[in-house]
Amino acid sequence: MVALERITRLIPSDVPLIFEINCAEAGLTGDAYARGVFAQFNADAAVVWAYGREDVMEAFMAHPGKLAFFHAPAEEPAYAYRWLSKWQKLFEGAFGVVAHPQQWQANLQFLRQRLPTVPFLLQGMPDDAHLAEVMRLATTSDGVRPVVCVGESVIYASRRMDFDEAARKAAESFRTRLQG
Repeated sequence: MVALERITRLIPSDVPLIFEINCAEAGLTGDAYARGVFAQFNADAAVVWAYGREDVMEAFMAHPGKLAFFHAPAEEPAYAYRWLSKWQKLFEGAFGVVAHPQQWQANLQFLRQRLPTVPFLLQGMPDDAHLAEVMRLATTSDGVRPVVCVGESVIYASRRMDFDEAARKAAESFRTRLQG
């Protein structure tokens, strides 16, 4: 825990700090995770696997100025919409949706039509053939672009001692493609 606190202090304040949490436990544990992520580590956002547990979702959305991205089951966007729309009414601006660009036709279109102002976090980079359409669908009606998670592709860009330079080049390549 101390090592993680030290690492998070090294991240510049203008770089968003996003934690990923697997949290299907009871509400009190969800509360503790949310406090740890947002209060102790001062994260800007969390990607939360809440498995539809409303007590866990509420714990993460109860932190003003912070954002919780919840996983929407890619294979069941209608189910995801039912529980997300309820929370959208209660906690406008406090949560986002993790979407999967590989299932953009079935997932992104359905969710964006029904949740026009909810920000998306894309798990992975869309393929070039669909990049423009995925980015359009993942952008909110008021112009907020999605967060695109490419962490593993950057971290594991090289197995050699040049991993830092390879990671930088991979990150710059993703940024160029997204801004394209």
